[in-house]
Amino acid sequence: MAQKNADSTKLGIPAPAVQAGDALAPRPQRGRRRRWAAGGAASIPIVNDAHEIVGWTETAPAVENGRLRHAGAERVLRGPIYCTQIALACEQDIRRAGGPTGWTGPWRCLALCPTRPRRHN
Repeated sequence: MAQKNADSTKLGIPAPAVQAGDALAPRPQRGRRRRWAAGGAASIPIVNDAHEIVGWTETAPAVENGRLRHAGAERVLRGPIYCTQIALACEQDIRRAGGPTGWTGPWRCLALCPTRPRRHN
């Protein structure tokens, strides 16, 4: 870089002004920041095999050893979990999942569900 600046000054091109704090200055954020409807984080629905909501969680799952893990969801669903997309229709559920107030139509979001359908004996 120093070589390039030295060459550019020989050609009559001024070197860029570098100040002491430039390297440590925070970058501006890109895009818009998501604002939640309730002012806090959204809840994640926990659904059964039929995609009926059987619970909610405030904490996100984690990937451990290549598997999606969430102790609360695994306890509710009695086994391993994965993530699926669902469409919520109830306005109260939409707001709880982070949707805006007054949303019309289905609200699509991710939910935690069992990896295998349970057998009904």
